[in-house]
Amino acid sequence: MIIKTKPSFIEEYAKTSGIITEISEADVRKARDWSIAVAEAKAPEAHQKADPRKRSERFFTGMLGELAISYLLEKDFIDWSIGPSAQYKKADLSGIGLNVGIKTVRHPDDHPQGKEAFPLVSQNPKCPEIINIKLSANKIDTIGVVGVEHLKTESRIDLVNDTRARTRKTGFHNLSVANPFKFLEELKSLVLPDYWPIDW
Repeated sequence: MIIKTKPSFIEEYAKTSGIITEISEADVRKARDWSIAVAEAKAPEAHQKADPRKRSERFFTGMLGELAISYLLEKDFIDWSIGPSAQYKKADLSGIGLNVGIKTVRHPDDHPQGKEAFPLVSQNPKCPEIINIKLSANKIDTIGVVGVEHLKTESRIDLVNDTRARTRKTGFHNLSVANPFKFLEELKSLVLPDYWPIDW
């Protein structure tokens, strides 16, 4: 029997070269307040029964990732409303007409216990995902965007730490296959079939 060695987040991250975005203090405060409020609102949901502090931190990390992409693309697509999870089953960039999601995971240096964790994606991905690494409370490293096929083939269920989530999620580990981008038109050229900038 062949036993697969688990990939190392530090080693996989070292193979990448992303764009680091610094979030303003005002937006960090707004994201923190929002994450606390949304964690409280979603507490009754069955899949949100974990430690409230961990739940809030997860939402905070995700919102910082969205802010970083908003800064990078110079587009305001963030939905700050709060409601049942069922109302938000859509791609993060759908507000600007792109069927693209955003996944943000904490770097071990940003975790109190130095914990390694890979971005969690759906076992049945329907759209590309932008991969972010949270370096600190106000710095996000955008690695790039990953297509659906790579999300399927470069992920492993044993990288999902929460065993309850293993029926739905899988851990994407091959960070170096992410395609980097610096602005909106470049992202569109990576995720839209036959797209070519008008001003070429």
